[in-house]
Amino acid sequence: MEFPTINGESDPYFDRRECRVCGSKGLHEPNSFAYVSAGTMTKLDSRASAPALDQDSFFEVGWHGAHSDLDGTGERPDTGGHLDIVKDGPGSQFAIYFCSTRCMRQFFNDCVDALEARIKNPFDRDL
Repeated sequence: MEFPTINGESDPYFDRRECRVCGSKGLHEPNSFAYVSAGTMTKLDSRASAPALDQDSFFEVGWHGAHSDLDGTGERPDTGGHLDIVKDGPGSQFAIYFCSTRCMRQFFNDCVDALEARIKNPFDRDL
């Protein structure tokens, strides 16, 4: 899978109404689907909010290794890295759609696998 899965304004999988994991067609309404969404809202008053259109969104998973110089413990000390899943999502909000929770689970497994590859090879930016 290519990361980030959403970069800027375009999400080709959503545009094609296609599951990014298994490729099934017809994703979105009126059909059933699973999704993950996130974003930022601007509070207008005590009862209303609106999308923060002047902000871009991001979604990443990462690893922060222990600080060996501070006697920290844990796997892969002094190693860090992250994986961009969404980068520069316009209007401060995004959604990633899947045809099923099975494909959603596979997507997050793929994200963690890609993160592990990145932290095992921290200088290989092509991962």
